[in-house]
Amino acid sequence: MILLQQSQLNEVALTLTELANLSNPINWLFVFDLEQSQGDEEYSKRVQLLDVGTSANRFNYFEIIEGTDVTFDKVGMYRYRVYQMPNDTSTNETEGVLVETGKMKLVGTDDPQYNHTVTTETYING
Repeated sequence: MILLQQSQLNEVALTLTELANLSNPINWLFVFDLEQSQGDEEYSKRVQLLDVGTSANRFNYFEIIEGTDVTFDKVGMYRYRVYQMPNDTSTNETEGVLVETGKMKLVGTDDPQYNHTVTTETYING
């Protein structure tokens, strides 16, 4: 699951390259569909993102600035799809190859921050 915070720089690591079928450079189209659509209203966002990581053989790293790269007006749960695209200008997913699907949660600026600290302890038997 992807977790994004509104009005923040969000770092996301995915394993997309393993299903890609075009050589570099690869353009990635992210499509986000709100799960809680009301009535016939559908809410969807599309954004082309560049892999800014240096370990493309292992994972793909993206920085998503909510409010700059893509702006969501509604917090909540989304379904996402990622397409490998032949160029960096199209946002029509029928031109691309679907490489991943999943869920994304968008939390608002007033929601609690999701920070965690890892603490290691050493225990000795005896």
